[in-house]
Amino acid sequence: MRYNKARQNGSLIEGMIIIIIILIFFVIIGGTCATRFVSSKEKATAAAMQYRETFHPEWTNAAVMCQDYDTDGNGYVTCTIGSQGQRPESIECPTRFSFNSGCRAARNTFISPNNE
Repeated sequence: MRYNKARQNGSLIEGMIIIIIILIFFVIIGGTCATRFVSSKEKATAAAMQYRETFHPEWTNAAVMCQDYDTDGNGYVTCTIGSQGQRPESIECPTRFSFNSGCRAARNTFISPNNE
């Protein structure tokens, strides 16, 4: 009789561990999907306007265009800011589900002609 009760308690603990592992898996997958498929345009545009106010206060009628989604998974979307008579500037601003704060200068990507 003792063996059956111990085995029954073991089954319960094993079942709870399996449920916890499955829940952790879904949280990770859900977070990844949220960063890929939820638009970050509003947050990125607001951050880009704050960047413009800090670094280019003389730009009175600034225009901002930001991507909707983080395509490379780095927590930033690319935005372009510009103003009449000023050269446009490419910056990267944080996505909706990101721990990053504030915009940064866009990083250049170099493509090798030899695919190396």
